[in-house]
Amino acid sequence: MTLSGNGVMKMNGKSIPVKPGNAILTRPGSSHGIAPNSDNDLVILIVYEKK
Repeated sequence: MTLSGNGVMKMNGKSIPVKPGNAILTRPGSSHGIAPNSDNDLVILIVYEKK
């Protein structure tokens, strides 16, 4: 979940803008990454499933 700031999520070759309040679900094996926009900090919360 994006807590503050703005950025871009890249998932499976697509770029998706992110902003506070956005939640993103990724699947095992997907290609993904996230980066802040150059004019701000990006604060995110990452949650993993406990197996």
